[in-house]
Amino acid sequence: MSQWINAKRVAILTCLLSLLPLYSEPYVRIRIEPASHAYKLPKALLCQQSTFFAAAFNGNFREGEEQFIALKEKEDVVSTRSFELLVQWMYIGRVIFDELPPEEAITATIEFVRLADMCKVTSMESRALQWIWIWILETFLYPYP
Repeated sequence: MSQWINAKRVAILTCLLSLLPLYSEPYVRIRIEPASHAYKLPKALLCQQSTFFAAAFNGNFREGEEQFIALKEKEDVVSTRSFELLVQWMYIGRVIFDELPPEEAITATIEFVRLADMCKVTSMESRALQWIWIWILETFLYPYP
C-alpha cells in the first residue's frame, strides 16, 4: 500500500513540475484599451492555451517584437471582466463568478466565451453552457424563496 502512495506522490509531483515552466518568465504584457487595465502574464501559458496569442507573440509582428498587445474594448466581447475571466480559465481551468446575480453571470459567461473564441481558446464551451443552464434553472424554474 505504501508503495502505491509513494508512486502516486511521485506522479503528482512530476505533473506539477512539468507545469511550472508555464507559469514563469518570460512574461508578455496585455492592455485592455481604452480602460488602460494592464496585465503581465506568462508567455508560455498564454501561447499554449491560445493560438491567437501564440501567433501574436511568436510571430514576426510588432506584438512579437515588443511582447505587448493592446486589445480594444468591444461591446459584449472584450472587456476587463471578460479578459480577467479568460485569464482565470487559462490559469486554473475554471472561472469564479463571485456573487453575481444570475442575469449578470449569464452575460459575463457569454462575453467570456466570445472573447475565448476570438483568442482561439477552447475547451470551456460545454462547461459554460452548463453554468448558463444552472443559472436559468435556479432563476426561473426553481427560484429560492
